[in-house]
Amino acid sequence: MSNHVELNIDGKLIKAEKGTNILQAAIDADMYIPYLCYYPGMKSYGACRMCVV
Repeated sequence: MSNHVELNIDGKLIKAEKGTNILQAAIDADMYIPYLCYYPGMKSYGACRMCVV
């Protein structure tokens, strides 16, 4: 069983490790999604609602 998932974001197919949140997967794939309150290593909080999917 694979430890990766495939995501289609704005027509671009990207692979991410299972458990990776969508914003981090996009960042890792060099995609820009605006955000304010996200910080790697901390629990996703979502207070600003800027990067809501």
